[in-house]
Amino acid sequence: MSATQPTDRELVLAAQAGEVAMLGLLLERHRASLYGACVRILGRGPAAQDAVQDACLVALRRLHELRDPDAFAGWLHAIARNACLMELRRSARERPVDDVDDGSVSSLEEELERSALRSWLWGALDALSEPLQVAVLLRYFGRRRSYEEIAELCGVPVGTVRSRLSAARGALADALLAAAAADADVDARVRLWRERLAAGLAEYNRGELAGLDSVLAPDLVVTRGDGWSTGKRDLLPGLQRDACEGVRVASGSVVAGADVFVLDADLENPPHDPFHCPPAFTWVAFHDGERISRLHFHHAPRPAA
Repeated sequence: MSATQPTDRELVLAAQAGEVAMLGLLLERHRASLYGACVRILGRGPAAQDAVQDACLVALRRLHELRDPDAFAGWLHAIARNACLMELRRSARERPVDDVDDGSVSSLEEELERSALRSWLWGALDALSEPLQVAVLLRYFGRRRSYEEIAELCGVPVGTVRSRLSAARGALADALLAAAAADADVDARVRLWRERLAAGLAEYNRGELAGLDSVLAPDLVVTRGDGWSTGKRDLLPGLQRDACEGVRVASGSVVAGADVFVLDADLENPPHDPFHCPPAFTWVAFHDGERISRLHFHHAPRPAA
């Protein structure tokens, strides 16, 4: 390497400090060898290109956990190899690409909260079109992660999910490699919706719906992937009946974009009616910053009685 060029270690340390352009340089430096490694496993074509893009995105969201900056090249290639193997093993229960185990265990939400690059990532997500943004949020940040679950939730064919994710990965990876940083008030936005939803769900668990009512627009449109739809005046009475029957929200998590968030939550049914509601649900909610105007939801399958 030329004396005028920074080493991998220098670029990693700069990127971990939040300099997105340095991570772009780092990934561009290894992109050719990365693609070659993926081609050896998957052959030439879109699958190898998708594996490279997945590896770039995993590196972005997990770079702060790399303990040895000198090991970046091997770490990145291990991520890419895992992406290729996941592609070869995909079945009806697909999972998104994960990366090599570096000895730490934490949720992606916690990783993003700690990462100095999280503002860039959320800014890049916000720049995607609505269908691509929803696909990425569900696939990489939600609980309903298989292509089939995403297709059911969005009401589109599995092939459409694949094409949307491919387009989204390409856009995000290209933006990263070009170091097109974007500002986003991520912490305030996510904190706002977490607080509002936490308050609303806590009230729901007490049998009150004023909190949820306040975040739903009067002309709210509620849909499912099978084409069924309703509005606010039908949704709230249904929730009220469930609350009166003793259904409670046990836990939940929220990830948010500029005008959309994904809420994943687990439900507890009353002892006298253990199959009253499905065990969990996912909301994909579109809002204007204050109120939700469109709500798309998915229920986890009920267990066998």
